[in-house]
Formats: sequence, structure tokens, C-alpha cells
Amino acid sequence: MKASGVIYRLGRKPDPWSAPDWALAGPDGTFGNRFDDPEGMFRVLYASSQRLGCFLETLARFRVDVKLLAELAEIEGDDDCFPLGEVPLEWIEKRMMGVATAGGEYADICSSEWISRLRIVLAGHLERFGLDDLDASVLQMTAPRSLTQLCNHQTLFRLNCVRRTILSSSFNRKHGATGAASDQPPVPEPSFSERSRTLMYLSRVGSLSTLSRKQPGFPFGSVMPYGLDEHGRPIFLISTMAMHTQNLQTDSRASLLVTQPDGDGDSLGAARVTLVGKALAIPQPEVAEARRLYLERYANSKYWVDFEDFSFYRMDVVDVYYVGGFGVMGWVPATDYARAQSDPLADTAAGIVEHMNTGHKDALILLARVFAGLESQEAVMTAVDRLGFHVRLKTQDGMRGTRIAFLREVSNPGEARKVLVEMVQQARQRL
Repeated sequence: MKASGVIYRLGRKPDPWSAPDWALAGPDGTFGNRFDDPEGMFRVLYASSQRLGCFLETLARFRVDVKLLAELAEIEGDDDCFPLGEVPLEWIEKRMMGVATAGGEYADICSSEWISRLRIVLAGHLERFGLDDLDASVLQMTAPRSLTQLCNHQTLFRLNCVRRTILSSSFNRKHGATGAASDQPPVPEPSFSERSRTLMYLSRVGSLSTLSRKQPGFPFGSVMPYGLDEHGRPIFLISTMAMHTQNLQTDSRASLLVTQPDGDGDSLGAARVTLVGKALAIPQPEVAEARRLYLERYANSKYWVDFEDFSFYRMDVVDVYYVGGFGVMGWVPATDYARAQSDPLADTAAGIVEHMNTGHKDALILLARVFAGLESQEAVMTAVDRLGFHVRLKTQDGMRGTRIAFLREVSNPGEARKVLVEMVQQARQRL
């Protein structure tokens, strides 16, 4: 839906539109509000089309508890005076009303379109909230907030998966200056399913979590090398003496966390993927192919692969969760993951990046200027795939990242080099 018109926000001075400080977040990563992110990765600003709406929402915490009112009502007597809620003067002095003009697209999660989507995505979660179904009345309830927070999280990242923007508003702040809004068209990127398959292909070892047999219900973590079949299913070579094998023999449910192998030491900013599924012993007719795939990755395992206590297991994936860095994450249906392929530049991307950063720094600055509309003093390529590449720019306003699309999709390093040369030539002609 399109957003338009004036909106109001009651926030902290001096800028009511600034995001809340993470230091104020609770242990669950949220600020206790109805549509906060339960993953603790992004912050939500609450605004209203009416000034009154701002007060109704923010002053709700100061209302007298209804349990107290009910108890007072049961007390016999002529005095029907009930206490009023009090708003501390200190709270008022720290806040001001902000006014802005909203524009762009947004998701109305109470609309029939979005409720139908969320019913499918959250079907497996409704039971733990004591709900038989999901409708607008549920989303408008004040509790459980963990449900509305989960709805908002899924909405944001469902949109991200289909390359849409939840709220691409540029706020015309009447109390301060605004930044220039970008008029660049959306840049195509590989889907989360493709990125997940690429990460699984590039990595070799993950963290396998099984359900402890000794401590029922508790997860048990293990370092786990893995192979991959054509559907992206992890293959494990494990011994019956290992605790994780004994756990799987009792309960096959497990998850495998795989992280970006070259994360530059920034573990939270690096990509990672979690596969959730059932790890079962591979049927005997399929063992030979599993053995071949595993040995392709781990040639040294030939020394113990035929030991009697070792067996091949394979995870049948039921769900996938991908995180591409700060604020880039979402669930990937198992069917999408199985159909996807790893990026054709996966094996050579590091070399392309090094080559561009070593010998073509001026070209990257030029490409950012012409194809992204950004002026910079320095430019560093940070990633490349079949559809384009990411650069980190040093601008007058500080460091900034952006993505630049190739002129056309590429399928190998030679095509990538040819497209980059063409782009530099076009950029020089446009100057």
C-alpha cells in the first residue's frame, strides 16, 4: 500500500524520530512494545496519523491496573473514588511531538492480504499462543505481545525475500533537516535460498545441535564436517561412540548452523544459515553415492570411512533460516532451498574481489558514481555474485555501502570480467 499524509510521533528530545537506544532494550532484545522485533535486530518507530493516537499509545503504561480497579470495585462502601493514573513530570519533560510527511510503500498487516500470508507462515506457532486461527482481532490484542512481534518480524523479512521495501518513506521533518532520498531503482540480488545454498557450498564445517539423551529437552552442540547432495542436504559421517550420534538415534530432530568462512572477524556481520530437519541413517542403496560426495570434500576420511562404528547420516531439511548480516534475514521454505543452486561465481568471487581492489580502485569509484549515483573518495568491492557486486564507499558523510547491478547476468569469471570492462567503458562515456 502507498503511504501518504502527515504523521505524528511522541518521542524523546531533541529528535523524536531518532531510534531508541539499544541500551534501553530488555533481555529479550525488544523495548516491550507490541510490534518490536523479537530477534533484536531492528528497531521500530511508532507513529500515528493523529496526535491523540500518539498519546493513547505512549500513556497506556501509566493507566491504573485493571486488576486493582476490579478489587476496589468489590469493596463495599459509599466511597466510589477510583485512583487516576499519574504521568511523572520527568517523563513529560524529556519528550516532544514530532511531525513528518510519510511517503512510499508500507504493509498493512491487518489487511486480508497480509493476514492470509501470515496465517500460512505462522500456522505452526499459533498453538503455543493458545489460538486456533489468526485474524485481525488477534493482531489488535495487547497480549500476547510476543505474537504481534513475531508477526511484524515475519512481515518485514517476507517482504525482504521478495525484494520489496516495507517503508521506503523519506521523512520531511519539520523540526530538522532531511537527507536526500535515493532515486536509484532496486538492485537485483540472489534470493535467500540461493545465498543459503552458496554458503552451504563454500563452507565445510558447521555446528550440529541435537537433543540430549542424558538431559532431555536440552540442545547438545557438536562441531560437524558435512558433505552435500544435489538437493543441498548435509551428509554426516559419524561414529556410534559420539554423543551426537547417540542423541540422533533417540531423536532425529536436529539443526545445523553454518557460518561464512571469511567473515573478517565480525561474527555478527557475517552471513550464516541454519538448517532445521531430521538427521537419519542413509539407506544402504544410497550409501555409495553419499560416500563419494563426502570423500570429495574430505579425502582424508578415507582412512576411517570403512570403520565398523562409522555410518553415513543425512539431514532431511524441513526449514531454513538465513542471516546475511545486520537486518538481512528471513525464513526460506525447504522446497525453495532444495531447488536453488549455489552462485556460479562462488569459487572465484574472492579472486575477483581481490583483483578489483588491488588494481582497479579508480574504476570502482567511477562505477559507484555513474551506476549508483554516489560520490566517494575511496571504494572497496566487498562481494560479487552473478547479478552484481557490493562496494563500501568512503564519502563526505562517512562510510557507506551500496550494491551495483551488472548489465546482465553472468555465469562464469570470464563473463564477469567482460561485463565489468563494459561498465567502466560506459561510465567513462557518460562523464
